[in-house]
Amino acid sequence: MSPRRRLTAIAVLLLASLLPASPVLRPAPAAAAVAPTRSQGQGPLGDILYWADVYKCGDLTRDTLAAMIVVPTFTETGAASATTAPSPMTLSRYDTQDALYLNGVPDSTTKVFFHPGIGEWQWDSAGGWTLSAGTAIDTSTAAKQAAITMSTRYCASTAPTPEGRRASAWAPWYYCVTDPTPTRCETNYAAVLDQGVLNLASIAGIASTGGMEWRTCDVAGIGTVSCGYVDPTKAQGLKSFTAPNYGPAPLSAPFYVFEYGGKEYRYWESVDTGYATSYRAYKGITKNARTSLTWESSLTLCDRTKGRGDCQPKWSPVDDGGFTATPKGRVALGRNLDGRIEAFVVGVDGHLYHRWQVAVNSSWSPWFPLGGTFPAGTSPVVGRNLDGRLEVFAVAGDGRLYHSWQVVPNGSWSGFFPLGSPVGTVGLPAIGANLDGRQEVFVRAGDGKLWHAYQSVANGGWTPWFPLGGITMPAGGVPAVVTNADGRQQVAALGTDGRLVTLAQTVPNGGWTATSTLAGGPFVATANPALGRNADGRLEIVVAGDIYGVLYHAWQDTPGGAFGPFFLLGAASSQTPTVTLDLAGKLNIFIVGVGGALGVVRQAVRNGPWLPLATIGGAAATRPAVDLNVDTRLDLYATQANGAVLHAYQLTVPQ
Repeated sequence: MSPRRRLTAIAVLLLASLLPASPVLRPAPAAAAVAPTRSQGQGPLGDILYWADVYKCGDLTRDTLAAMIVVPTFTETGAASATTAPSPMTLSRYDTQDALYLNGVPDSTTKVFFHPGIGEWQWDSAGGWTLSAGTAIDTSTAAKQAAITMSTRYCASTAPTPEGRRASAWAPWYYCVTDPTPTRCETNYAAVLDQGVLNLASIAGIASTGGMEWRTCDVAGIGTVSCGYVDPTKAQGLKSFTAPNYGPAPLSAPFYVFEYGGKEYRYWESVDTGYATSYRAYKGITKNARTSLTWESSLTLCDRTKGRGDCQPKWSPVDDGGFTATPKGRVALGRNLDGRIEAFVVGVDGHLYHRWQVAVNSSWSPWFPLGGTFPAGTSPVVGRNLDGRLEVFAVAGDGRLYHSWQVVPNGSWSGFFPLGSPVGTVGLPAIGANLDGRQEVFVRAGDGKLWHAYQSVANGGWTPWFPLGGITMPAGGVPAVVTNADGRQQVAALGTDGRLVTLAQTVPNGGWTATSTLAGGPFVATANPALGRNADGRLEIVVAGDIYGVLYHAWQDTPGGAFGPFFLLGAASSQTPTVTLDLAGKLNIFIVGVGGALGVVRQAVRNGPWLPLATIGGAAATRPAVDLNVDTRLDLYATQANGAVLHAYQLTVPQ
């Protein structure tokens, strides 16, 4: 087995344009008269036969052209028996030009190396081929290029014999034209044909991509692209090229590759290299990598399929929000009918204040008093009527719940009016919405029980209070509410026994089930739950469950179904977390972490696993409030221990 070598530079051929992928149906190999002594991977063999049939010309048949296609790198990749086969993922190991190393410095960071020869046919950038590493590895495109190249050269040759025309077809391949055995490709060609029929063993488990995976990547400044993830350790078929001493060139760490704007880009992420930063290199798609590479530091690629790389949206610095509220009082957010976010908080004078975005996705007004008189530490809660009018709720000093509402959508506000109290002083409410648009409010009353009231008609007046469920909640208990995919509201609350319970409407807009205790716990008395809904409709419950605030979560197995057990989430919060589904379809859990730093744990993919905790900053002491801008960026508010309001916002649109 001789080492894999790079291609000799050749003139650029006039080639047919590449198809995005080979068709699903491919002709099967013809039956051979004798047992094959050489092998080819099942996926590549199907591609070779398909494209050989498409591009055969002159006296070339499908099988004779296919035989020509497989031999230039056949022996050197070790396919000398029916138990081995070339790997489509092969990377060249005999290129040592300085420019191929990171920033053109040899051996400085050997895990970041730009292999110019790629794939089973070692398509080298020096040849001017219109192939990136991804399409050179994937035989659904690489085999097409081989078929075009060899058939074009064969049928354009003026050599008087088939042997001479085959020599012309193989001229771009170093292996076929070098001494001391200039006829070795001819020898290989004869070995894989039996009476004009391709005679190869088909090895299962070797795909067209040879272990490379096509994924979807979000790239800053470029957008969403189809990207190949190349991990040499995942190569399928013979992978001697991965051996440490296979050649003088280093072997690259896993990298991403894609084409955009006539250029090939390769990205090496820190998670794969272990280096402090990530890097990228790019060149014109037909340019020689040895003379045309541009190297840059880069932290801007997110593997959307697997949630790897730089997948966290960027946040602004945390500012002071321009206001001082009562200590421990939370900020509440609502979004107006026109898309402008509005913020509410109780000031040091006990009045409720509000500010709003002056335009959608824009800057904010000053704070203005809205009225009312509330004790220090009171936290408002915001709901929205069916017609888009915001409505704000807060508990006054007399222990009753008061509310105020916009007189018209996006407009001015009414005074504050009591909504009453079922028994004694009520706790912080949770606001839900029925499928028909009627708001519904849930509170822990003075008796520790869960009570609710709701609008009699959408946009209208409210019913009296009614008890709901058999749960008894600890002092300071706050319920959570969210809507199931089918429109039924679901409430979660912590009982005095430290167990979380849920109850749901039996039908949209209707009555309620009995409480159901979830597996897990007992949790601490301050472990008020937060609820969110996954993109697929399954609800997820999150709780800071122990004395350290460690997060636990449980989720519905099916939309509207039962909750499974609780699992650790891998972060901790001193406050009740806030769960928000962004418009990229991923849940975000906002927390107050160590030292008060605001942070977020975000799903890596929709409905799926979670990214590590990302720190936003600040020194908060209250639960974060989060809402969506029209352009899908999130705005966040919280308050410090001294009441100073904190504000931050996403600088980039979530992907």
